Amino acid sequence: MSSNKETKIDSPGTALLASIESNEVVGIASDVVEVGLDSLLDEGVLRDLPIFGWLAGLSKTFGSVRDALFARKVVHFLNQLPSLTEEQRLQTLAKLKANDKPERIGQTIISFLERSENENKPGIFGRLWCALARNEISETEFWTLCNVVDRCPPNCLREFSEFLTAEDERHTNQSFGYICVTAGFGDFQPRVNGLSFHCDDRLAKKLSSIIRQELSDS
Repeated sequence: MSSNKETKIDSPGTALLASIESNEVVGIASDVVEVGLDSLLDEGVLRDLPIFGWLAGLSKTFGSVRDALFARKVVHFLNQLPSLTEEQRLQTLAKLKANDKPERIGQTIISFLERSENENKPGIFGRLWCALARNEISETEFWTLCNVVDRCPPNCLREFSEFLTAEDERHTNQSFGYICVTAGFGDFQPRVNGLSFHCDDRLAKKLSSIIRQELSDS
C-alpha cells in the first residue's frame, strides 16, 4: 500500500520525504546512476518518485549540469533505502515528524545533498538514515553524524574513518577533532602535551564503518 499521501508535497523537502515513504523507492537499482536521468524520467523509472516529479516539473528536463548533479546525489541517497522494510521507513518518518516539521526535515537533508562535493557523501547520508531506521542510532545521533560528514573534506573521508577508530590519531589529529567538535560530536580534553579529542566510541565506530562501506561499494 502506497503511503505518499501521508506527506503533503509542496516543496523539494516534502517531495523527498514522500519519496522515502513511497514503495516505489524499493525499485531503485544500483545501476540507475549509470543511465541518463532524462531517459529514466521519460520512461517513468524515476518520475514515480515525488522528488523527481517535482524537479522535472520545475525544469521540464535536467538540462543544466547543476540539475543533473543534484539528481544523481538524490539517487545515491535513495539507493540505500531499498534494504529497509516499509514499516521501518514509515516509522522513521513518523518519529522524525513528531519532533519537527516535515518541510524542515526534508530541507535539511536536501541541504546536505546539495553541499555534497562528491557522490560518496549522499550515500553515507543514506546509510545513516538506514541506521536510524534500524534503531542503531538515535534521532539526535543521526543529525549529529550527518553534520560531521557534512563538514568533512570529501578527499579525506578514508583518513577520517581511520581517525575515528584509532585512539592515537584522536590524540594527535586536531584537524579532524575540530570537525567533530564543531558538529557537536565529542570534545577536547586537556592532556600533558595539549588537547586530546574524546567522543562516544560506539558512534565513532558506527560512522567509521558506514564511511568505509560506502567507499568500498563506490
